[in-house]
Amino acid sequence: MSEKFLAVVFMALLAYWNSNPILVEADSASYIVGKWSSCSVKCGKGQRKRNVNCSISNGCSGEMPERTGECSPKCTYSYTNWSSCSKSCGGGVQSREANCLKVKESTVTSIIIEIHWCEKSGINKPKAPLTQHCNTNVCLFYKVSPWGDCSSSCGPGKQSRTVKCVQNNGTKETEVRDELCKDRKPSANQDCRPNCTFWYGMWEPCSKKCGGGTQKRRELCYAVSDTAMKAPIQTDKCQQHAINGRQKLSKNCNSQKCPRYRVTWKDCSTDCGKTVQQQAILSCIDSTNQIVDKSVCEKN
Repeated sequence: MSEKFLAVVFMALLAYWNSNPILVEADSASYIVGKWSSCSVKCGKGQRKRNVNCSISNGCSGEMPERTGECSPKCTYSYTNWSSCSKSCGGGVQSREANCLKVKESTVTSIIIEIHWCEKSGINKPKAPLTQHCNTNVCLFYKVSPWGDCSSSCGPGKQSRTVKCVQNNGTKETEVRDELCKDRKPSANQDCRPNCTFWYGMWEPCSKKCGGGTQKRRELCYAVSDTAMKAPIQTDKCQQHAINGRQKLSKNCNSQKCPRYRVTWKDCSTDCGKTVQQQAILSCIDSTNQIVDKSVCEKN
């Protein structure tokens, strides 16, 4: 029979003996031996225990089977798979971890245990590297600059940027021919359309206090970004492309009638011959024909 077959048979018998009590006869009485406990350590040298009792109290003679014994579970180091490379080109790094494996003899399988068990058991850690270089091939890619200003301050325009194929060896970039870059070349030009808006100042004071005057205000055209207004630009740009409608620059104001003087005549208290004398009365009236203080008319 082959050695491999004998080893399998031995392992099966060992598993059976460990899981079933053993009767050890001593004259008419017998020792009842329990199965071994788990080893006190997961890896290395440890102790295990079992119950040993006599089938008849104080009736067993002869040597009692051992209640304690040595055990030495086997463990070894293993490695995880390599991680993904930190770079797709130009020289990156990938890593892996070392694990401690406990070998289960009965099933010829292994389970991962804490790394310190392998260290305590005195197993030399393999010298295989935990990190390595990867993707050391030279990088070739298109490098683009930020977009330049739009050719128009408001409305349709064009803007451009620099697009070049570069080679990167991990420490230095060098411009090379476009044919060496395999990716699709980004566009170097695009349409742009800045916004602009009308801005209006405060209304100026009315040109007259009464009798109909005019108020005026300033109008400016501003280019606007996403966050704020920029510098003023030509008004005709806003007339074509402003995001808001144009408003009036003047309006009527103080259309009420101005206060004015009114003269009324009052008959004299006496006659002077054939002529009747009258007395003139000067009053100040407002827009509703109500008499007000004369100072109001003097101001106008």
